[in-house]
Amino acid sequence: MQNGDQNAFEQMIKIHHGMIKNSCKRYWLPGADYDDIYQEALIAFYLAVLSYSPEHNVDFPIYARIVISRKLKSMIRMGRTLKHEFLNRSISMDMPIYEAATYHDILPDQNIINQIETIENPMSFDKLIKSISLSPLEVIVLKMYLQNKTYVEMSLILQCNTKSIDNTMQRVRKKIKKHYAKQRIS
Repeated sequence: MQNGDQNAFEQMIKIHHGMIKNSCKRYWLPGADYDDIYQEALIAFYLAVLSYSPEHNVDFPIYARIVISRKLKSMIRMGRTLKHEFLNRSISMDMPIYEAATYHDILPDQNIINQIETIENPMSFDKLIKSISLSPLEVIVLKMYLQNKTYVEMSLILQCNTKSIDNTMQRVRKKIKKHYAKQRIS
């Protein structure tokens, strides 16, 4: 197996499957299911197979059990750090809440997605510009901003200072916020 023989590794898994499963049953991690733990155990088993040496006078099953145990303990330790707390406490949006409903079903309407699609669609974008009543300068600056141009680049193109660009963008933001606030009310 240490020579990379895939069939030999599969045979080793078949032989030691019970030991691997029993090792997994002892551990639990919030946010992880049995399959996640089993996969980590298989990785550890693979590492045990690669690193095993009969010269150490230890039977392979004992050696593999120790390697798997240490790997799973390490996984649990890492999973419980504050770094992973958000993921451990998160829930799936597709998880059923009651009967057949999921979190997706109880979220507000798709208004936000529709607004994004409106901005991304050029024809609708022009309609949006007209409905917000932006000045010609505001339209130009907004289009450049949406093309990821910096304030410096915009000021060079429009031959004005960056403060004018910033003031224009502030007016555009206010008008867009006001427009969408009106849409939410109606």
